[in-house]
Amino acid sequence: MLSWEKHFSSRRTDGRRTETLAAWMAAMRKIAPRLAFTPECTRSPETFRQWRKMVRARLAELLCMPEATPHPPPRRLSAQPRDGYTVERWEFYPDDYSAVPFLLLRPEPLTAPVPGVLCIPGSAVSKELLAGEPLLDNPNCANRKLAERNAQALHCVRGGMIAAAFDNPGTAELAELDPDQVETQWASREKLVQGYLDGGTTYLGMSVFQKLRFLEWFRTLPEVHPGQIAVMGHSLGSEAAMALGLISDDIAAVVFNDFLCDERRRYVGITELPANQIDDGGNWHMVPGAWREFAFPDLL
Repeated sequence: MLSWEKHFSSRRTDGRRTETLAAWMAAMRKIAPRLAFTPECTRSPETFRQWRKMVRARLAELLCMPEATPHPPPRRLSAQPRDGYTVERWEFYPDDYSAVPFLLLRPEPLTAPVPGVLCIPGSAVSKELLAGEPLLDNPNCANRKLAERNAQALHCVRGGMIAAAFDNPGTAELAELDPDQVETQWASREKLVQGYLDGGTTYLGMSVFQKLRFLEWFRTLPEVHPGQIAVMGHSLGSEAAMALGLISDDIAAVVFNDFLCDERRRYVGITELPANQIDDGGNWHMVPGAWREFAFPDLL
């Protein structure tokens, strides 16, 4: 079992470490993130606006989102009536290669524009769970954790809002379907993130990019109030939710559900962990260079 005090705290008089990991942890502990939220940020309304402007620009830069290209409009595949609302299955095309399915829940009847909500799940939960719909016959979609509480899209449509439910990239229906009915999403997502990072983008950047492309269409729907669009997320989805709220002027509100930490402090503050579990949050949380600028609590 590894810990800072037993294994990474220096025992030398010069404060240096022989172990490379210990040296890097020591360096990370000394970072003063350039754009961290401090009392100085709120010294005046103008100071806060300028700080937020800098955070927004730097976050968009670090996410390394791909450039947008012309794409066809989303296409509706099916519609099913429910008690007081309709569930529609759609797909949209955020880039030159992807067809991304989503569920659109509309309250019935609709007589005027209503608020719209983008609903993003936690790490291994499907959009069907968010919508209160039967899960797909797919081992990547079998997670029913807190099904009633986690049905955020269903709660929104029952509240009179139009809700769009997504899968996270490389997860649920967006992961590979194994012919032997074996779950693939965890291992293949690690491979996906490796390709993103080596190819010049990030997992969070791709998730945000897809939602930004979706918003280009969603905000134009006559039944959606363009000034009342919100985004909500659980766990992994909360990262995309806060980034969207910061980057997009179309987002009027963010609903943040579950888990918030400073990843840098998590990395250097280990206490009695096996070596293979140090910062065991998954490489899909990685945004290279972010720790020198801000943490997730600063963005929120």
